[in-house]
Amino acid sequence: MPENPSLYTGLTTLEFLQFVGKIRGVADDLLDREISESLKSFGLEEKRNSLVGSLSKGMKQKVALIATSLHSPEVLVLDEPLTALDPKTRVSVKDWIGGQSKRGVTTILSTHDLDVAQTHAGRIAIIDHGKIVAVGDIESLRRMANTKSDAGLEDVFLRLTEEKGEETARR
Repeated sequence: MPENPSLYTGLTTLEFLQFVGKIRGVADDLLDREISESLKSFGLEEKRNSLVGSLSKGMKQKVALIATSLHSPEVLVLDEPLTALDPKTRVSVKDWIGGQSKRGVTTILSTHDLDVAQTHAGRIAIIDHGKIVAVGDIESLRRMANTKSDAGLEDVFLRLTEEKGEETARR
């Protein structure tokens, strides 16, 4: 799912999800059940017959997330799924991402929200200027960064991406 997903705004939420499910080859009975359960879990039941174009940014984001998972993929790639979302929607989307992992779905999450990465990621890649500078779980990244054992991912990131000149200037 891209950061700004393109949705067919002239379709209703239900029509759009049915369209995506059929493209993905989901059987009709399974598709109907999955759409109903997903709309309920995302609090979008009352928007099932609303045009996608009339939905708020957060609701569109939820519809896009539902569409990405209708076919029960083994891997999800999500680019900044929390961008511009209100706090309630952020919580429900973070819960949904955590639920995907619990169901055995590998989720690749590109985010600048390091708290989300620290909380939900089993393995983290730190990227600086387009290059991977470190990969591992939070504990191994803390060791690589030579930080305290309770350091947050933000501190680890800053340590692993600091410029050599900045490091020298601080000494």
